[in-house]
Amino acid sequence: MPRITAPTVAEHREAQERALLDAARAVLAEGATEIPAFAEVAARAGLARSSMYQYYRSRQHLLAALIEDAFPRWSERVEA
Repeated sequence: MPRITAPTVAEHREAQERALLDAARAVLAEGATEIPAFAEVAARAGLARSSMYQYYRSRQHLLAALIEDAFPRWSERVEA
């Protein structure tokens, strides 16, 4: 059974998802030319590749989550 590293399961899942998004963003920032592989993203986040499937169904779903996460900040900068 994995250890929960936050006061609640919901907070733990949120932290894990944040770590995965940050790891995927870092891979892309280094010049990746395609959606990062689950193995690479998971390794950077300190998780097993199979754990990725608890958060994202596919690499395309991961890309959609990255866009959804970044869009509000991007939109604020454009409006400013």
